[in-house]
Amino acid sequence: MAEATTCNMENFVAKLANG
Repeated sequence: MAEATTCNMENFVAKLANG
């Protein structure tokens, strides 16, 4: 679960960075 949450957070940040 923790790993999945971290992955989701990283993906979310990546989306914001990609715009």
